[in-house]
Amino acid sequence: MIDPVDRHVLRAFAIARTTGAPALACLAGVGATPEGTFGLTGAPDGWTAPVGLLEIAVLADLALGAAARAEAGSDRRMPTLGLTIDLAGGLPPAARLTVAADEPAIDDGFVSTAGTVRDGDRAVGHCAATFALGSAGFAVLPWELRDAASVDPLAEPDLDAAETGMLAAVRAATGSSWSDTVLDDAIRDGRLHASPLLANRAGTVQGGVLFALAARAAASAVDGPVRMRGGHLDFLSAGDVAHPLDTTSTLLGAGRRTSFARAEISQDGRLVAVGSFVQHAD
Repeated sequence: MIDPVDRHVLRAFAIARTTGAPALACLAGVGATPEGTFGLTGAPDGWTAPVGLLEIAVLADLALGAAARAEAGSDRRMPTLGLTIDLAGGLPPAARLTVAADEPAIDDGFVSTAGTVRDGDRAVGHCAATFALGSAGFAVLPWELRDAASVDPLAEPDLDAAETGMLAAVRAATGSSWSDTVLDDAIRDGRLHASPLLANRAGTVQGGVLFALAARAAASAVDGPVRMRGGHLDFLSAGDVAHPLDTTSTLLGAGRRTSFARAEISQDGRLVAVGSFVQHAD
């Protein structure tokens, strides 16, 4: 009998192939809840690892984008211009997160909205995003459909090299966040080598990946382990999955337990994203 986590991963790859939805979102189990919010609802019962920042960033970006498209048009392309995430503290293992978004504000080609990140009845953070209101004609994401079609899992022998590598990374995430392990696996020689599995529907590096990468770079500016309390990232240009991404960080200031850092992501000499982060010493 197939392991439930393996089955979840193989089904996530099948959904991504069939619908064009970001593979990371399918893997995280992003879906619509009965209350009309969006959350990490699809993870298997055996998935007990803690939620990583990559999952939270992917969820925030896509949940806020879904709320914006619900008002502006479900088939509209909406590149993320800026993403903010604030977290109240550590999350318990196997947390089931949801994002309840506010009513979007739409004006002159831009859409902004904010939301609350919850674990059950407890608010654990807040998020906000600004999007550019792009062209119509994009396929609706599966979790934005009322009746998404059921998709059977892929067979492991049918996986391509990137899918096989990501499955191995998820399997290796014993007691830690699978998404942190996936990000670790993509970083070599201090550079992010993004596979198409880390891309959005437009084929460029997904915004949640860039946010988590920048947060990790900001943390490296501090001596000792830290946890992000708040961060904001501006997306200046698209990240090409075919070329590595470089990061730099600057410590702006630090107190006894709180530090402030700036992070930049670049590619081939071009600035892709820049952000600032507030961190708390563990």
